[in-house]
Amino acid sequence: MRVGKIVKGAVFNGFEQFVTERFGLSQWQQLLDKSNFTTAGIYLASDFYDDNELVTLITLLCQAQHIELPEALRDFGYYFFDILYRKIPPAPADQTLFDFLRSVDKVIHVQVKKTDPQAYTPALFYDSPDDKTILLRYVSQRKLCFFAEGLILGAAQTFNTPVDVTQTSCQHQGDKDCIIKVELCQQN
Repeated sequence: MRVGKIVKGAVFNGFEQFVTERFGLSQWQQLLDKSNFTTAGIYLASDFYDDNELVTLITLLCQAQHIELPEALRDFGYYFFDILYRKIPPAPADQTLFDFLRSVDKVIHVQVKKTDPQAYTPALFYDSPDDKTILLRYVSQRKLCFFAEGLILGAAQTFNTPVDVTQTSCQHQGDKDCIIKVELCQQN
């Protein structure tokens, strides 16, 4: 992960909820104790914080729970989608998962920037080789593609649309960009 950008306190609040629900309040407190941040774990949702703190907390969680970073980021993304989705206007009743995914960069990220000009959002580019597949090119200095995978899986759950999510290209493997392939699962 590339660090040095700012992150909304709401992301930290979501991570705290994720940790306490999944691993318990004592685990959250242990992460804070080991981190020695001046914030002492108090994050105001509307304020901005250095993403080094978030990276440290996630890394400490991985060490404490003996889980790999990609898995932790994916799980947090899945969990966090519901929090994010409740903050945006309701989707039209006929909106599909793929419609929603295509709207993220051109609608949701634009609204985020209007609300918070300092917000750093990834750039997303889409290709649909067929009606059952979306290829999402994820471009971000933060390299949080595994978090993005989790967000996609959370969206799929919300839209009640079973999907397979894989990466055909990943910056963590030395590729230029991350390409996330989202395929509708075959219905029996």
